[in-house]
Amino acid sequence: MDKMDRLQFYLEPELHQELEKLAKTQNVSKAEVIRESLRDYITKTKKEHNLALDIIGLISTKETNLAKNHDEHIYHIDWSESND
Repeated sequence: MDKMDRLQFYLEPELHQELEKLAKTQNVSKAEVIRESLRDYITKTKKEHNLALDIIGLISTKETNLAKNHDEHIYHIDWSESND
């Protein structure tokens, strides 16, 4: 077993009861249920965060005014030619 850090925290009684039931059902310790839950949560959170960042770098261009003229580049709309 890898070295582990000892943590101490508080749970609401209802959450503690659910944790005990789950550990008993899975025939594992409460600590193992907590570790696995944290692993799953961290993995899910990282995936959600990375999805938002995945759009960075999708477009490769030498243009330097993408932020200012994004409609023109994305939708091919040149607002300077529109009739107001």
